[in-house]
This record gives sequence, C-alpha cells and structure tokens, in this order.
Amino acid sequence: LTSIWPDLRFWLIGDGPLRNELHRYLKHHGVRQNVAMPGTFVDFSDVLAAADLFVQPSLNDALEDFVPQAIAAPLPIVIPDANDSRAMFGDHDDCVHWCSEGDTDSLRHAIRRALTELAPANMAAERLRKEWVQRRPYASTIEAYLELFSRLSGKVARATPTQSS
Repeated sequence: LTSIWPDLRFWLIGDGPLRNELHRYLKHHGVRQNVAMPGTFVDFSDVLAAADLFVQPSLNDALEDFVPQAIAAPLPIVIPDANDSRAMFGDHDDCVHWCSEGDTDSLRHAIRRALTELAPANMAAERLRKEWVQRRPYASTIEAYLELFSRLSGKVARATPTQSS
C-alpha cells in the first residue's frame, strides 16, 4: 500500500473487534511505521479533519455516532453492508464503499478501491454531506429539540402535585 501511497498513514481508533487483526495485517505488509493506535478520542472532529478516509470496519454501537460525523467532515466512507448501514444512506448508498461484515478481505478490497478512486470518492462524500444537510437542516434539528423540551417541561409541570394551603 505504501508503495502506491507513500504518505498513507493508518490511525486505528477505538477498540473494535478487528483492531488487532488489522494491525497484524498492516504490520505483515511492512507498514508498521505508518500505523498509529492512539485509542479513543473525546473530540473526534480533529481526527476527522486530518483524515482522508473513514473506515467503519464493523457494525457496533458507535455506528450512529461516528458515521454522521464522517459524513459531516465530509470523508469517503468504507462501511459493512447491512440493513442498518444501508438505511443511514437511503438513496445515496452509491456514495460509500461497502464491505462484508467480519470479512477482512472484503474490507481491504473496499479500502483499496476507495483510495484508488479517491477523487471521485471525495466528490461522492461532498454530495452525501449536501444531501444530509438538505434532508435534515440544522435549523430543523434545533426546532425539534425546542419542541421536545417544551413538551417535556409541560408534562413535568402537569405531573407535579399542587400544594393546598
């Protein structure tokens, strides 16, 4: 990989089930010096700002946290093909690179394809970000929270017993 992309760096973030296997694979291919395993981050935005590609190697609880951040970055995405992940992208499932869950060969192939086609992948990532912004603009998110807070505060006020004098 580094013979094709000499400046390529791998950051293995988090403690997912494929972390050690991916590290062994990269080490076996002589790119150990290009691999960092910093663990987890509280603020993921700095990591995404430095990245060229986001890889979600498995479907786990972080799916709904990190993938939207990668879309907002906007980064090309490699992700396992499953109903949950497909549902996230809707009609724009062509904007991501799919792999099979738990299949490291499929994952490596998807990563290679994304890196080989990085310019079109970047354009697709930007298209996906724009679609998400149009589908759920920030203003409507704020309005939804305000409505929720209003409803909750109204219910709390009604649920509080009144004191009689």
